[in-house]
Amino acid sequence: YKIFDDLKGNTDPWIVHKQLSPNCTVIKFGYPEKPDGYTISQVFQLLEESLANKLDDDYKQFDASMRRTLEAVARNGAENVFSGSDSF
Repeated sequence: YKIFDDLKGNTDPWIVHKQLSPNCTVIKFGYPEKPDGYTISQVFQLLEESLANKLDDDYKQFDASMRRTLEAVARNGAENVFSGSDSF
């Protein structure tokens, strides 16, 4: 994953995806800036709230794959802390 720090002052979680090909989807998500970053569980909560409140059915299908990706990152890096915007 690649971490960006271009969301300073952002106040709402957001998520976008782009289907590059039938087998390749790029997913980007962001969340409000927080001085000490976010734990994996906090990122999950923000993603789930964003998916539940703001996105239609076309986006919800990506929820499970995003969770698996983040869980893999967590396993590989112990307690990862994210800040800014992460792109998988």
